[in-house]
Amino acid sequence: FIGEDKVIFYKSRTNEEAIYNIDEIYKELLNCVEIGDCNGGQQCITEIFNIFTKYYVNMLYIKTFCFRLTGDLYKLVYDLDGRIEDIFGNENSVIDKMYRFDTIVDVKMWITNVVIAITEYVGDIKRKNYNSVIEQVKSIINEKYFEDIKIEDLAKEVYLSPNYLCNLFKEEVGVSIIDYLTTVRINFAKKLLKTSDKKMYEIAEMTGFNSASYFSNVFKNITGLSPKEYRELQQN
Repeated sequence: FIGEDKVIFYKSRTNEEAIYNIDEIYKELLNCVEIGDCNGGQQCITEIFNIFTKYYVNMLYIKTFCFRLTGDLYKLVYDLDGRIEDIFGNENSVIDKMYRFDTIVDVKMWITNVVIAITEYVGDIKRKNYNSVIEQVKSIINEKYFEDIKIEDLAKEVYLSPNYLCNLFKEEVGVSIIDYLTTVRINFAKKLLKTSDKKMYEIAEMTGFNSASYFSNVFKNITGLSPKEYRELQQN
């Protein structure tokens, strides 16, 4: 039977009670689904079914376990505002299929396919959500580049932790948030240098740098030219 927070099996072949706690594998399986790791999810299923086979677990218990797992997988989808119907067509038909199987091989193949399908679906949803988050952060930076933008404030805007946002942004965009912000500021500074006669300290203030000297150092590090040299080159 399924105990609270534990999966408990009885060794039916010898009629001796043997309890095997597979919580860690189960948690790892759900984690793999959450992060879109199909290979990891399949490996967890293999490990779990190896336990079933090794200890001659009754088919009823195996199907009960799969029923519980399917319910938890459905919850992952619902928590992301997803629809089971988008994956399988009919929610009830998924479970109905399991009860028609008579062998552990068939059940394992069925639950593996369910795990793969939901993992891929969850991954697709999260990628779309990640893209939305990244675009929102970019938009904030492009609109407020001249302000004192802090990563903590950006994280609050998109309801993520600062560390997670930094890692996600770097993974998706290829550069850090700070590097992206600096590039945006320098690009706007270039426009001002080409189209206005504003002084360096004014351009520094208008593009979010706290001093003209710091602005000049960053500008030269990125472009290879000082702001003055860049302006002269553009005018000539």
